[in-house]
Formats: sequence, C-alpha cells, structure tokens
Amino acid sequence: MGLFNSSKYLVPISSYFYLALPFYILIYLNKYYLDGKIIIFWLFCIVWASDSSAYIFGSIIKGKKLFPSISPNKTWAGFIFSLVFSVISSSIFSFYFNIINIYQAMLGGLIIGLFTAFGDLFESYLKRINNKKDSSKLIPGHGGILDRLDGFLFAIVVMFIFILLWSNS
Repeated sequence: MGLFNSSKYLVPISSYFYLALPFYILIYLNKYYLDGKIIIFWLFCIVWASDSSAYIFGSIIKGKKLFPSISPNKTWAGFIFSLVFSVISSSIFSFYFNIINIYQAMLGGLIIGLFTAFGDLFESYLKRINNKKDSSKLIPGHGGILDRLDGFLFAIVVMFIFILLWSNS
C-alpha cells in the first residue's frame, strides 16, 4: 500500500492544496506586492462578475445543461455569460487602475473566469460524490461556506500564476 493509497494522508494533503494554499497566496500578495491589495480586489471583481452573471443569465436564458450529473442547475448560457462578464469586469478594472494593459486584462479575465467555473464545478462534484446538498449549514440558503468560496479557491492560484508570468515577461 503506497503513501497516497490511504485517505489518512490524501485528505490532509489535498485539503492543504484546496483550502490553505489559496489563502497563503492572498497573504503573500498583500504583503510582498506593491499593488497587492489592488490585485486582490481585481480577483474579487472578476469572480463576483463571473458568479453573478452565470447565475442571472443561466436562470433567465436556461437552455442546455453544462454538466447535469455534477451540477444540474448550471447551463451553457450561464457559463458563456460568466466568461463574457469576467472579461468585461477585468477590462474595466484595467482602465481604472492601470496596473495591467487591456490585453493582459482581457486574457486574465478569461482565464480567471474559466477557473472560477472549474472551481464551482469541482465543489459541486465533491458534494455529489459525498451525497451532500450543501457543504455546511453556516450560510443558510447558500450551500455553505465552500459554496461562497469555490470559485475563489481555484481563481486565486491561477491569478497568482498569471501574475508571475506577466511580471517576468
């Protein structure tokens, strides 16, 4: 039996990467980057735009389901509009804060929007395989605390990689 064949090790290790690492990245950005607070605000704006537009347009337009076996309420329309509004919000951010150019903002918005959706789907998948409707009862009606953070957890890591790549180019 190998090291990772046992949930004794797999759960704590995967929990670190899924939960703790993104928050360490936020702390690092805030402490060591001159524009750290603005970058974090940029991330929040994109994720909020992505989540909100996916919900609003997915509810209004409805249509074909994205992954019905994982998350029965998510639609392709919601997903596409989440990407559109991620790019728009990132571009507006670029215009007002001027710490990245418009092309970086558009690409960053698209990539962060994609990974926000992946994070949301991953959280839904975890709940589905564990037969849970909500991740907790802490925030009634919202699926729990992880449902409020699922997109952020993936987007934070991707945004940090994006920052490292653009700062070295």
